[in-house]
Amino acid sequence: MTSEDELAFVLGHELEHIDHYHSVERVQIEAKLKSLDLEIVAAIAEIPMSLWQAGYSKDQEFEADREGLRIAAAAGYSPEGAVEMTERLAKLNREYVIMRRRRQAS
Repeated sequence: MTSEDELAFVLGHELEHIDHYHSVERVQIEAKLKSLDLEIVAAIAEIPMSLWQAGYSKDQEFEADREGLRIAAAAGYSPEGAVEMTERLAKLNREYVIMRRRRQAS
C-alpha cells in the first residue's frame, strides 16, 4: 500500500467480511460437510471442499468492496485509494498467473 486511503479501503473491506459473517458461513458449511460419515457423500463432498478453499465468493468480495469503500469514504478517505489498491492487486494477480504458467510449462 502506498497511502492511508488504500489502507482505509482494505481495512473497511476486511471489516465487512466480518460484519457480514462471511467467514462464519464458510466455517459452518465446512463443519457440516466434514460431519457427514457416509463414504460416498464424503467423496462427493471433496469436490466442494476444494472449491471452498479457494476463498470467498465473488458476491461476497464485491459486497466487501462496496461496503468497505463506503466506510472509508464516510471516514474522510479518498475513494481513489480503493481504485488504486484494486488496480495494484489486479496487476499483481496477472503477474502471479504468468509466473505460475511459466513454472508449469518448464
